Amino acid sequence: MTRTIYIKNMVCPRCISAVTQILAELNVAYKAVKLGEVDMVSILNESDKEKISNKLQDAGFSLIDDRKSQFIEQIKTLVVDKIHHSSEELHIKWAD
Repeated sequence: MTRTIYIKNMVCPRCISAVTQILAELNVAYKAVKLGEVDMVSILNESDKEKISNKLQDAGFSLIDDRKSQFIEQIKTLVVDKIHHSSEELHIKWAD
């Protein structure tokens, strides 16, 4: 089982701050918070996962449990990161 949880609707550094604050409020140990995902120190039990899910929903986020949705969210996060948060010149036709 993975120690990474995936979160929908994280699109900017402010989202990272919001999720970090939620985890701190719940006293949940984590290694890193990135756009769309959190690397946890250990695997979450169902009770903690439900508490996190409820707090995230209150803030406009949601946990992603199925692999297909995780993959879609990772692609969306990559696109947002490359378009909005990268200083590199883009040579990609995003429509392709």
